[in-house]
Amino acid sequence: MMRAAVYARKSNEQDVQEEVRSVTRQLEHGRAFAESKGWSVKDDHVFSDDAISGMHGEEKRPGLKLLLATMELVPRPFDVIVMASDDRLMRNQLKVGAVLERIQEAGVDLYYYLENRKVDLSTVVGQFMESVHAMAAHDYRVKLARHTRDGMKARAKAGFVIGGRTFGYDHVPVDRGEVSTRKTRRVPMTRVINEAQDAQQSSRDSRAGRQTWHPDAPLESAPGPRDPPACPLHRGPPLHLERRTDPSRAPRPAHH
Repeated sequence: MMRAAVYARKSNEQDVQEEVRSVTRQLEHGRAFAESKGWSVKDDHVFSDDAISGMHGEEKRPGLKLLLATMELVPRPFDVIVMASDDRLMRNQLKVGAVLERIQEAGVDLYYYLENRKVDLSTVVGQFMESVHAMAAHDYRVKLARHTRDGMKARAKAGFVIGGRTFGYDHVPVDRGEVSTRKTRRVPMTRVINEAQDAQQSSRDSRAGRQTWHPDAPLESAPGPRDPPACPLHRGPPLHLERRTDPSRAPRPAHH
């Protein structure tokens, strides 16, 4: 009985077929494909990279790195590698050749179960065809990245949220028919400063074990004169400040 390893990869791409949007689904279908061929799959011969782009090589893909390292062990632990399609292996034309060469030198077969196809690396024609597939996958990644950037720019110009929280802005829900999205709304800078200083003061007080008092709380709960209120900004009546002059910088008396 031949022994198989299963590999799956998923990035954050949305404009891809449903099959490759889930690592779990890829692994389940890869196992089923191997079993339909009469191959055995051990649990420690299942490898995956989740939320990692296919442009990266094994240096940033621990699942692929472990797969290749395990494949090159002596004695060889499996005879076949199964994955969904060629773009799950790599979307980088410059790096895919080296990975395919290592697979060929290890004497391991490579199958793509969505096409029910065995990769032919033993002939010049087969190697050329794989380079064509790699070029198409690379070109798709480049176009997808460009379209994604253009879409994000358009949403940002329209005032919609394209990432996390933005300093000085609130996220406001926006109903657009059946689509629910979010827009940003600028908030007053005084509120931004107050919130930041509130958070900083609360952190200091929690470390010191003190109880803070907010100006909006009842007056009877205000601290005593020896324990001034830990409020971020003064919101009470105007303060009368005494100006102190540095004696060393006092103006010299005029000479007559």
